[in-house]
Amino acid sequence: VKELAKDARLSSDELQAKIDAKKDKRTKKKEALKAQKIAELEAQAKEAAEEAAAEAEAPAAEEAPVEELKSEESEEESSDDEKK
Repeated sequence: VKELAKDARLSSDELQAKIDAKKDKRTKKKEALKAQKIAELEAQAKEAAEEAAAEAEAPAAEEAPVEELKSEESEEESSDDEKK
């Protein structure tokens, strides 16, 4: 109520300046929150991309030993065939 009484005593120019200052403050706060949210989302996206890359590398690393085992088994079979 006191704030309204003070506003009533202000001239129209002073009141308009006060309103504009409040709008600017509100706009800056919204922009700051948007920037913060964007930064958080970018960090999450980066983290997800890193995890996906790590997961993509892990199966590739696991496949290599399997291929080595297969080639070793093939070599053993060929040497067994030669012995016969």
